[in-house]
Amino acid sequence: METKLITQRDFLHKMKICLKELRESKVNLQILEKSDLINDKVIFDTIMKESNELVAIFTASIKTTKNVKLKKC
Repeated sequence: METKLITQRDFLHKMKICLKELRESKVNLQILEKSDLINDKVIFDTIMKESNELVAIFTASIKTTKNVKLKKC
């Protein structure tokens, strides 16, 4: 069985793609809200909060990865 290692550069690239997708999803949620297509405001607010938390987590992970990379140099 072959083990596939991911480089720090690959990891960072994948994290940035995830962050971009999260931000796009957030924009789509905001469009739905402004279009009055949301039936349950409580559920929508929960989803929006979760989206904000995920953006914060991925942003922090990217910053941490960059800092670790800089310290190794």
